[in-house]
Amino acid sequence: MIEIKKTQEVLYNKNNHPFLIRKTYRKNGHTYCEVEFLETCSIRKVRKSVVDERSVKDRYAKDVCGVACIGNAKKVDHLKEYTIWKNMIERCYNPKNKYYHVYGGNDVSVCERWLCFEHFLEDLPLIEGYDEEKFYSGEIQLDKDKKQLNINNKVYSLETCTFVSQEENHSMRKLPKIVMKSVKTKCVAISENGSEIFVDHIPSFAKKYNLQASKIYECVKGIRKQHKGWRFRKWE
Repeated sequence: MIEIKKTQEVLYNKNNHPFLIRKTYRKNGHTYCEVEFLETCSIRKVRKSVVDERSVKDRYAKDVCGVACIGNAKKVDHLKEYTIWKNMIERCYNPKNKYYHVYGGNDVSVCERWLCFEHFLEDLPLIEGYDEEKFYSGEIQLDKDKKQLNINNKVYSLETCTFVSQEENHSMRKLPKIVMKSVKTKCVAISENGSEIFVDHIPSFAKKYNLQASKIYECVKGIRKQHKGWRFRKWE
């Protein structure tokens, strides 16, 4: 790696977040920049072209509803988890959300740690009642009421949340019941050479072949086309 230069000029990205280029260097025939965002002190290494276009993002800037950030996590790798997290933030901090009056407008909040998607993702498997298979198939939902009965200013956090069935969740909140179609845990896996394997337990199959169960469920749902060369379809 050959370092080219350093600069102390303050620049701004498209979201008007100030940053410095700590160094610019070449690696494997490409030019990269190491940038430091002044508001959050976070550091990123990106292609110089991204910096030139001011497209470099501060992952720790509170750009989600003005209170939350993505952190060091990729939405595309955790679509289901991100949807749950984003909806939770929206309900609590976006007055335009149709459920805000039940949540944020009713003193429901999200703990400081979970205002960062990266940390929410880390805590998810630790939440009481979490089951990987049931989570990705949609059989269980995140709930903040069961542990906080008779408490007005409820909060979403690792200590106060649990996973419950859809029926139990809807019975504890005053929201229209939303019927979600669960994905069957059985599927057909097609390898790169076209061989088919009938899978009756996705998490076990994922572990055996060094795959991620969440991405297999997304393939079955049609959200993604393949995962590590494997394709999947429903086992009717």
